[in-house]
Amino acid sequence: MPAELERLASACGCKVSRRGVIAGAMAIAFCDTALARLSTPKPAIGIQLFMFLDAARRDLAATFQTIASTGYREVELLAGIGSVEEIRRALVRSGLRARSMHVPPAPFIPGSPSLSGDLDRVIANARALGVEFITCSAPYVSPDKLKNVPLSKMEEVMAQLTMSDWVAHRDFLNAIARPIRRAGLRLAYHNHAAEFAGPAGKRGMDILLEGTSSAGVSLELDCGWALAAGVDPVEMLGRYGNRIVMLHLKDVAASPGSDAGRISLGQGVGDWRAILTAAGNVGVRAAFVEREQPIHDVADAARIDLEYLQKLGIS
Repeated sequence: MPAELERLASACGCKVSRRGVIAGAMAIAFCDTALARLSTPKPAIGIQLFMFLDAARRDLAATFQTIASTGYREVELLAGIGSVEEIRRALVRSGLRARSMHVPPAPFIPGSPSLSGDLDRVIANARALGVEFITCSAPYVSPDKLKNVPLSKMEEVMAQLTMSDWVAHRDFLNAIARPIRRAGLRLAYHNHAAEFAGPAGKRGMDILLEGTSSAGVSLELDCGWALAAGVDPVEMLGRYGNRIVMLHLKDVAASPGSDAGRISLGQGVGDWRAILTAAGNVGVRAAFVEREQPIHDVADAARIDLEYLQKLGIS
């Protein structure tokens, strides 16, 4: 580099001292490093409202203020929690941004809108709130299989899905993607562990990704559920980086048991520096901290996870 600087200076008729050449080389090296860092932006760190479900049902505005006070700047909404006006006011007062809204494919929660029964209303609400992604929060399960099934048992229901169920869910996503795109919004799909069960090439995830287009259906990769299924999120990001637009961040113990998704980030098997570096490299837009219910002192848990990410230099 110094020789190149000397040559350029000579061509311009300038006299440059050796000290100046060295200083210039150092400045260029610094700029190159800075530009390299800028070329791989970090995902924005937010939180999924499901983590604060009970508090949000009681007082949405106070919950948003609590989330903002812990240091988060983004919240991923949950359909059925708050009216459009309540959410809009809470976002403005807290200073939080909402780029994504989770919506179930079928009415898992009584009174909550779903993608199979209320799509027009969901689209209208998303547009009114400035949401970019309508995120399908789980695979479609026919209503007859959901009778008298509590939300806490949904993982067991999903574990029983067959290949024909996943094909039906693929077709469902393709069908709702069209009106969502026409409305100027994007559809994303949030996985659980069930999508990774079975032989390679015949898993639910394979059927969904191979049978939908990147323009129609993006993926919000739940890293915790992937880890619980024995899948490396870094490998997923490397293979499907053009499909993955958002992440869920939850850690899983080496022997998950009932603690799956309830421990602090950094206490489980997730290599979060590697995961979030890979996410930045493929252009993942946002990563939402989430823990499974129930959680004791949820605000403290949210703060601990954000501080962990900040220590990694991610947030």
